[in-house]
Order: sequence, then structure tokens, then C-alpha cells
Amino acid sequence: MKQLIFLSLLFLLAVIGSCEKAEDDFTPRSSSAQSPIEATSINSQSSTSTLAQESALQIINFNYGDVFYTINLDQVKGISREQFTQWLQGTRLAPAKKRLLPLLSHSATKYILLKNVKLRATGKLATVALIGVPNALSGHYASVITVINQPYILEGLPVKLCFVKKCSPYLQCINWIAVAREGSVCPSNQCDSNNPCTFDAAPPGTTIGFQSLKDAIAQFQP
Repeated sequence: MKQLIFLSLLFLLAVIGSCEKAEDDFTPRSSSAQSPIEATSINSQSSTSTLAQESALQIINFNYGDVFYTINLDQVKGISREQFTQWLQGTRLAPAKKRLLPLLSHSATKYILLKNVKLRATGKLATVALIGVPNALSGHYASVITVINQPYILEGLPVKLCFVKKCSPYLQCINWIAVAREGSVCPSNQCDSNNPCTFDAAPPGTTIGFQSLKDAIAQFQP
């Protein structure tokens, strides 16, 4: 009898163990890995963003092609207001901050930094900030402001800042801020809100350059 009871207990334990294993086999296991659908969605968004930035860079290159050699994506960085201010303060262009205060205090202002930009006029490199101006401030500035830092220009000499509005090859009125020798005459404005840019001759090639330069800058925001 004792042997029969012992065998029954062994059988019961075996059944219980089998059930627990079956439960383990059917218990869902959490996984940190992305599903194929999630991975595809992220890759698609990344590709779309890259394409938008490539198109935006084309617009920038067309509008600055008469001043800068071709700019590549790895030279472009979207920056915050704080980053722009910090960069500006480290240059001889720092006094321009006073003129830019309305922009700096507006939440819709956009900023990008172009690194190692090669200038057609000299073949030298410069760092350039582009500022997209909000519509609310369009009466005070052109739609885009270009701040060009050339630390080797007029080094050791007294300088002043020039604020000039010039037309791009694709009819976009752009504010330029750059240093000039103290006592020199800054160039006169080519355009303003009452005098838009006009053609001397239609630029060759694609019409993408006519698209909003300000919107192109916005594509690189962090």
C-alpha cells in the first residue's frame, strides 16, 4: 500500500511539472527589439527627412552660388537661438546682436550654421549663419539674414559692421552682415520691402531656386 501511495505521489508531481512547463511555453515574452513595421516606419521617416534637406540645400546653393562654392549636407547644422547667440558672441560680429534683438526674441526665428564655406571671391573658408526671418518681422528685415564670419579679414585693424540687402541670383532679397574696415563705405542696398529684386536675365537651369529660402532653412531645425 505504501508503495502504491508513493508511486501516486510521483505521478502527481510529474503532472504538475508538465503543466508548469506548458504554461511557460505559452507565456508571451517581452522583447526590446523593434518589429519589422516599426523599423520600416523609422527608416521611411529618416529617408523623407533626408530628401527634404537635400531639396532645401539645393535652394540654398542656388541662391548663394554667386558667393559660395557648393555646400554639402555635412556642412549644414540646424542650431538653436542660444547656440547662435553663443557663436555670434565669439566673433567680431558680436555688436550685431543689438540689431538682431527682435529676431532673437521671436520664437519662430530659425537658424542654421554653415561650416567651412569656401568663398568664390577669395578662395578662403568662412563660417556662415543663416537666419530665417518670421513673417511678423518681414517689415524690418529681408526674409533671410546672412551673417558671415571671416576671422582672417582685416585682422588687427579697426573694423565696423555693414548691414546690406542684396538680391540673390533667384530674386530673393537677403540681408548680409559682415565686417568692413573702419572708415570705409558700406555697399548700398539692392532691395527692400518696397523694391523687390528683379531680373537682369533669367538664371539658367532649374526653378527650384525660386522656392522660399526661409522655408529651406527651417528644414534643418534641431
